[in-house]
Amino acid sequence: VTLAGAVGGGAGGAHKLPVAPHRFVQPWPLQTADSYFGWWRTAGLAERQASFAWAGPYDRMRAKQQLAAGAGLAVLENIDPTPSNLVGAGYLATLASAAPPDKVANASTAIFCLLRLEVNPQRGAARLTVRSRHAPLADSLVKAFAAAFGNVAAPIP
Repeated sequence: VTLAGAVGGGAGGAHKLPVAPHRFVQPWPLQTADSYFGWWRTAGLAERQASFAWAGPYDRMRAKQQLAAGAGLAVLENIDPTPSNLVGAGYLATLASAAPPDKVANASTAIFCLLRLEVNPQRGAARLTVRSRHAPLADSLVKAFAAAFGNVAAPIP
């Protein structure tokens, strides 16, 4: 997004404003572990990870709310075999693809993201992994949630 203008008849300027792609994600309610991990194994996905110490005690319900509200992800139950872990799925709604990848004619054009948050509550540690066809979307999600969950300012260089 570019913001341009002038004040008082003086010289104007233009400034580029950052746009976080994860703000345009729609929930993708995958129903089974086979479906989720089938998409997870899709060839050519960008993967980003961050490991961090959990900031404060782990609250699974609060983490679920943050994933759903903060990024528009569908938080999927009964997908990960470890009860403390969370998984989520979403797709980037664009003019080219305004439906989930499993509902469009050409799934190879759909931009989606899959998230897995592995938490070890006893150690207060977590690993966040995001896979997406769109590397900036994976970067954006990992940076946002590593900061929110672990007070990690910039987990990716």
